[in-house]
Amino acid sequence: MARKFDFELLLVRHGDAESWAQGGDTQRALTPHGAAAIERCAPAWEHFDWFWSEAVHSPLLRANQTAHILYEQLEGTFARQRGGELLPPKELAPLTPDSNPRASARAIIELGSRQGGPRPLVAVFGHNPNLSRVASLLVCGEDSSSFSLGRGDVVHLFVPAPSPFDALLAPQQEEPLPRAIVLGVYPRSALELMRP
Repeated sequence: MARKFDFELLLVRHGDAESWAQGGDTQRALTPHGAAAIERCAPAWEHFDWFWSEAVHSPLLRANQTAHILYEQLEGTFARQRGGELLPPKELAPLTPDSNPRASARAIIELGSRQGGPRPLVAVFGHNPNLSRVASLLVCGEDSSSFSLGRGDVVHLFVPAPSPFDALLAPQQEEPLPRAIVLGVYPRSALELMRP
């Protein structure tokens, strides 16, 4: 049974992007192939019922584009099935490739704890190495290389509400990060093949 402040989390790496852009790394866009591959993943998102209660993306163009391609693909189905509007993705600053993974994880936990309803779903669109390090922190409790997300890959986690016992068992200055449970790891190549 889900408790208040439990939530599900999708960590999504951006699709294939240009290797260079006039405006620098922040302006690297998805390639036409990369954008099409993300579009082909939308039926899998529908199949898994990955209609988020909130979605965020890094300030970099390629993550923004990845999030908005899926939003455009999913919003019509969401409206037909649920009779409401799917929230458009928003920017969240601490999701750049070189962001501190603990700061990113804490921002994600804070976002998840503000969601309502039974087992809300938060989708986070970002980059490596940051997303892989966030996944390792949440699942393993350490900043390691336990995960390695390819472009367009998804890691699906269940993030339990923080327990007051965590602070008693492992006292420290900062509140400990909750230990997440892996619900699935989905390569983009597999998501592209799935049809409803």
